[in-house]
Amino acid sequence: MNESANLWDGVDEPVLKFVATFPYKYDLRLNRNEASEEIPSMTGEELDASLRRLMNFGLITWRSRSETSGFFHFTGLRLSPDGLRVLGHWPPTEEAMLGGAVVQILRALADEAETVEESKQLKRAAGVVARFAGDVVFDVAKNELTTLGEDSV
Repeated sequence: MNESANLWDGVDEPVLKFVATFPYKYDLRLNRNEASEEIPSMTGEELDASLRRLMNFGLITWRSRSETSGFFHFTGLRLSPDGLRVLGHWPPTEEAMLGGAVVQILRALADEAETVEESKQLKRAAGVVARFAGDVVFDVAKNELTTLGEDSV
């Protein structure tokens, strides 16, 4: 097995999976030379190096990154669309799930909005998408039932 495969399997993939579970609204602070709480098998230096690699490959994003002599600090850490695809989270496998996924994204963005007005707009958009997605699911189910009924005649 080559070195890059080992780096992916042993380091970067677990870090990508960690980012998928990390709440966007929280900051990540890593002690440079100690084992990280997030992935105990890695020091803060190793975790930071992996996060920077994943960012360079376009699999994650962050709002800001800073470092001091003892720590690394990340804000707004999240998966990018390509990161979601690599982990198999996007696009949803069924059309019916797409509306639900968009609603979740809009609600998460509403929770992180910088202004109350922006949050309200995102919540309204989530409601519209949810209603539309429900209509789409209903129409697909109705069409399938109609087709099944025609096949049995």
